[in-house]
This record gives sequence, structure tokens and C-alpha cells, in this order.
Amino acid sequence: MISRRRVALGVVAGAFAPLATFAQQQPVRWRIGVLQLSSKEFFVQGGYQKAFLDGMRARGYVLGSDFVIEERFADGDVGRLPTLVAELTRIPVDLILTSGTQANRAAQQATTTIPVVTVAEADPVGNGLAVTLARPGKNITGLSTLFGDTIIKNVELLTSIVPSLRVSPC
Repeated sequence: MISRRRVALGVVAGAFAPLATFAQQQPVRWRIGVLQLSSKEFFVQGGYQKAFLDGMRARGYVLGSDFVIEERFADGDVGRLPTLVAELTRIPVDLILTSGTQANRAAQQATTTIPVVTVAEADPVGNGLAVTLARPGKNITGLSTLFGDTIIKNVELLTSIVPSLRVSPC
């Protein structure tokens, strides 16, 4: 799971790649807000912070000169998320990086103008965060951990490859 999140953080860092030419034209320092339900220790020790910074560095962005990070951690207390995201919107940040339904929802409820990028959302459509996966239609985008129809297709593919395979419902 950590490797999937590392990939996700790299993808999020890649979202900033088009900004490279703009950044060369004008000295701009992007302010990225990080909103997490977890603790800072979990974010750092889990390798998520390093993966994000590595992804940004791989695309030529330097922490401190090209971008700064405003981090807010709820330490597992869902009730703190609205206050923390309100702090980020007052700064203001150019983008909010989140993961998990509670943080995603808090960010989306706090702002409709600041882009919210999530590295993990179980069901963005079902949770009311996006209109569709293909076209979210709101200020939130990112990666979904929802597999829905793809699981059915994978099982169909697997049983066509291995006809003797028997699948039982969970």
C-alpha cells in the first residue's frame, strides 16, 4: 500500500510539471497546503512526505525556492479538520493536497476555488466529492481507490485465462 501511495504522490507532483515553463518566465513560489487526518509522524515515517518531495525534485522543483509547504495534521481527530483547512484557505495556498474521505470532504467544504488534489479517495462519486470519475466537475481531483467494475472485469479475464478457476462470493 505504501508503494501505491508513493506512486500517487509522484503523480500529484507530476501535476505541477506544466507549471515549469511558467515558473521560468516569472519567479513564482507556489504555496502547497497539506491537510492530513493523520499525524505528522505518520506522514513522515510512512515515507509519504519523502515521496512527494522526491517527485517534485524529479520534476525540477526546489523546496523553498519554487514552492513552500504549509502542513496541517489533525492527529486522528476528524473534528479538527475544518479548523485546519480554514487556516490553509486564509494563508491562502495555491493547492491543497489531501488523502482520505474526511480530509477530502473538509477541504471541499472549505473552498470551491482552491484546487484540491487527493492521493486516496475510496469512492469520490459515491461520497459526493465528484460528479463522475472521468470529469469530477468540482475543485477536487486525484486518485481513487475504488475498483468497482474493474474487479469484475479482472475476475472475468482471470477465469477466461484459467477456465478451471472457481470464484466464490465473499
